[in-house]
Amino acid sequence: MREIEVGREIDHRSLEAQREEKLDLKERALEHGDDRAAHEFEIEAVELDRDPLPDIGWKAWGMERRGIQTTAGDLWRDAYGRLEQVREVVSGLRERFAETYARVREVAEHSLNGLAEALRGADFSTLEAAHEQVRERDREAERSIEQERDISRERDDGFSL
Repeated sequence: MREIEVGREIDHRSLEAQREEKLDLKERALEHGDDRAAHEFEIEAVELDRDPLPDIGWKAWGMERRGIQTTAGDLWRDAYGRLEQVREVVSGLRERFAETYARVREVAEHSLNGLAEALRGADFSTLEAAHEQVRERDREAERSIEQERDISRERDDGFSL
């Protein structure tokens, strides 16, 4: 098995346990707002949603290595072929996601750059004047409230107008 899985770390836990871990990692990534990582973990979970490769035993492996085909080896090759098909689909999903993510990012950057450019030349004098009017009304309201407090205190102290 190690000869076939060259370059890949082998996780001996069940596929179900590995898949659950990927789904948990996906949820954590979503909680942290990392949609890209969440999508990658989801793709990895999809790849793990399959039957495990059959254990064909050491005798059958020995015969297979010597070039003698066995029924168990045939079953293993069929299962491995299906695994490769799943990996191809997952690889395609990863590529499509990367392309889509790049396009979305490009559109977002273009939109933000366009907005920044539009705002650069904008005349905000009307907005500033409206903001100053609101601030002046707030100051007037504060003065009015303060005057009413002063009148109430004077009444309480026995001085009346």
